[in-house]
Amino acid sequence: IHTPTSTSPQPHPHIPIPTHVPTRTPAPLCPAARTWQVLAAEYIRELGCVITSGADLVVCFWDASGGTPSWRLRQRASVQSSQLAMRWVPSCRHLFSGGADGMMHVWDVIKMELLCSVGGHKDGITELITLRQQAKQLLASSSLDGTIRLWDSTHHPPRLTHLLKGHERGVQCLCFSNDFRHLFSGGLDHNLLVWNPQSETVICALRQHLAPIAAVDVVQGTPQVVSADSSGVVCVWDCRSLACAQKLAVAVSPEHPLTSMVVIPKHRQILAVSRCGSS
Repeated sequence: IHTPTSTSPQPHPHIPIPTHVPTRTPAPLCPAARTWQVLAAEYIRELGCVITSGADLVVCFWDASGGTPSWRLRQRASVQSSQLAMRWVPSCRHLFSGGADGMMHVWDVIKMELLCSVGGHKDGITELITLRQQAKQLLASSSLDGTIRLWDSTHHPPRLTHLLKGHERGVQCLCFSNDFRHLFSGGLDHNLLVWNPQSETVICALRQHLAPIAAVDVVQGTPQVVSADSSGVVCVWDCRSLACAQKLAVAVSPEHPLTSMVVIPKHRQILAVSRCGSS
């Protein structure tokens, strides 16, 4: 366990069309452990299931219902490219996944089948998040092609509403502040951009990182946003001033860079994970 060390004062206390029909195979009662890398996972509480995608080009639907889940494999579906990101959208009751080929797929989780696929991105989709703008439930996708696309998830197939361009290289991660209505994107260009998604304009570029940004997370209900880069530098930002309130250092190595980070508001903790699996 690596304990981050603070390098600055403490923060403010407020804290268009289907392209592939999946191959369906019978679900075994006791599935064997996966031997391929899991690339994305999404837990859907109301449906009692977990969806995973792997480097073996398979999307799996697992039983997570009940007090003691059986983790039985309900269904498998093959896809043409690795699915790097997933997001369940309750308003339309569809699961969205983003592929390494830039295609976004829409899944019916009840029937466990692919509904449609839409193109747009020219490289792999790295993140999918939901945000609400003017009473519309939108889905934002980031890509290694350097763009962010906003989709109307209630439309079938999803309809592109906004295209955001500002990063010089690929976009790794996204988050949205419900309180300040700002969209944050972290890129391989070391920049954390703050967007007004409705006007497709960059409000400002936050430059404190000297390595690709691996993750960004909003502490909802507070003015705080936390970003982390692959070198282990974690920055805490104040949405009101868009200034860096605190900088932390996580012990990682070039061989095992930081790959993911999440904020746990209840315990006032930041959990960072490196490629070797340590946290």
